[in-house]
Amino acid sequence: MRLAVTGSTGFLGRHLVAAALLRGHEVRALVRPGREGPAGAQPVAGDLADAAALARLVDGAEALLHLAALGVQSRDRDWSRLVEVNVAQPLALADAAAKAGVGVLVAAGTVLEYRGHGRLPEAPAPLPAICGEDAPADPLDPYGATKAAGGALLRARAAEAGLPCWYLRFASLYGPGDDAQKLLPGAIAAARAGRPFEMSGGEQVREWLHVDDAVEALLLAAAAPPRAGVEVVNVGTGQGVALREVVTKAFDLAGADPGLVRLGARPYRRGEVHRLVMSTARAQARWPGRPAPRPLEDGLAELAQ
Repeated sequence: MRLAVTGSTGFLGRHLVAAALLRGHEVRALVRPGREGPAGAQPVAGDLADAAALARLVDGAEALLHLAALGVQSRDRDWSRLVEVNVAQPLALADAAAKAGVGVLVAAGTVLEYRGHGRLPEAPAPLPAICGEDAPADPLDPYGATKAAGGALLRARAAEAGLPCWYLRFASLYGPGDDAQKLLPGAIAAARAGRPFEMSGGEQVREWLHVDDAVEALLLAAAAPPRAGVEVVNVGTGQGVALREVVTKAFDLAGADPGLVRLGARPYRRGEVHRLVMSTARAQARWPGRPAPRPLEDGLAELAQ
């Protein structure tokens, strides 16, 4: 399969390109000028604002996988840039793909597009809320808000242009090679070094998806267009775990004293969502042969070694 990829130098993108090449796919990757593209992929110099580069990227592609986004890390909170990259620019990408006759567009969304359930540090509501694909995408987080807006526009434009489109909303991703400034890599680094790790009270309930399982879903989606033309699918485990449990388990698996985890040493972020877990029934129905996601403890054990 001939694949075109944006966001190829990011955490998910690097794993996707490596897996695609290993399976014998041809990969063309959009790479910002001055940056080195992933090994084995054909680089296309440019960014999402470069119409000529987008045309070169999708020329002859059978599937376009759009992973590029801004704001995954809290340090990227410039609203103007978030709107530009996550909302406006993907429309030109969809237009280029439709014009080139690309077979299917697969775009990466995020669980953060959902409002979730309850707020911290207030007492959380008791309902075990699960976010289905048709739940309101009404987040408070700027990254989630711009991804939700951009995803809605991208799907509408794809439908109008007759471009088959999967929109995959991923749970919180983890795995080797992730950004060291994120919570889980930071916790594991502290555990392996045997030093204290400061965090909030850790009552936030999240679901975690190994990056290899996200890659598997992307490649399955790229292999065939959705029957409905445009479709949203949650990709996760459907199982929520409190952050305090994840971090203390990582310390235990690394052979470090879980007592080094300083729960409550940092405040909750403003508007912190208590529970953010998705229904995965639609993914199971669309890809019945897809392997079960890797158990979180197995993934943590791999990282903790």
